[in-house]
Amino acid sequence: MQVKKKYILLFFIILITSCAGLHHLKKYEGSDIKLVKKDLGEPTSIIPTSTGEIYIYEKTSELKGTEINKGQTTLDPILSPAVKKSERIIFTVTNGIIISVKKEVDYTRK
Repeated sequence: MQVKKKYILLFFIILITSCAGLHHLKKYEGSDIKLVKKDLGEPTSIIPTSTGEIYIYEKTSELKGTEINKGQTTLDPILSPAVKKSERIIFTVTNGIIISVKKEVDYTRK
């Protein structure tokens, strides 16, 4: 029983630390854009603005449709649709220093 409690505690610790995606990106605020380029590579696009630049990093992936289990036997399975997942990390930069970080996730049906 004691071992089971340890595994449950370990599971929750991993869950809490893995859900810190935006918090992980917030560490870049106030730092130089060169640090982001070193960690994430070159941005997908750079948009110049009147106050500085906006750096956009975009990652897309295809998610396949899966069968939704209703917990009972049916003749017609219910399938979730296949989608295209787009993750964008947006850095607002002024004079080479990161002012703000924003993360957007978008799902588009095929």
